[in-house]
Amino acid sequence: MKNSFDTLASSWDNDPGRIPQIDKVAEIIERELKFSTDDSILDYGCGTGLLGFRLLKNAGHATFCDVSKGMLEQVTLKSEEYGKAKVSILNADFSEKAPEGVSFDKIFTMKVLHHVKDVPQLLKNFNKKLKPGGWLCSIDLEKEDGSYHHHEGVPHKGFERTEFEDLLINAGFTPAHYSNEIVIEKEREGVVKKFRLFVSLAKK
Repeated sequence: MKNSFDTLASSWDNDPGRIPQIDKVAEIIERELKFSTDDSILDYGCGTGLLGFRLLKNAGHATFCDVSKGMLEQVTLKSEEYGKAKVSILNADFSEKAPEGVSFDKIFTMKVLHHVKDVPQLLKNFNKKLKPGGWLCSIDLEKEDGSYHHHEGVPHKGFERTEFEDLLINAGFTPAHYSNEIVIEKEREGVVKKFRLFVSLAKK
């Protein structure tokens, strides 16, 4: 069964603002987080893998996970230049169940959490899949009025900092960094509105 992201997958990277946004996020992550070439990283809700492939140069192996098979097909096409030893692909929903037999040094999830109904359970499952001392990096919308997705229904209209950090603590994490320097502009009914993305780092 296809989901709405399957139909968007082949043209996903064509959005002119998408790559610069990924670059800004990656710059913050690389500034604030130390990597090892032995790191196993997870790009959760990876889409076409833009963030995971951008960060893979710092790590040893990347797993790309999404519920959209169409998005994962795009990841597969991109992965050919990295080789099978560097890339794994996983079609799974961690908010339902954490897959067995995998663990990670770092988990990254970008603009995914506001689409997830049960965020507390997802965060707890992330914690289960991180190695001791591992890091969770969450990039998502700060609280907004609901106009970011316009007419699309999503479970959450972004998150307030204290609300989100409480969720992290309850899931077994220690918040370590929070910044909101990235601004996204979208036109809504003839008016350009600004939305902020936060980058949160939390340690297991």
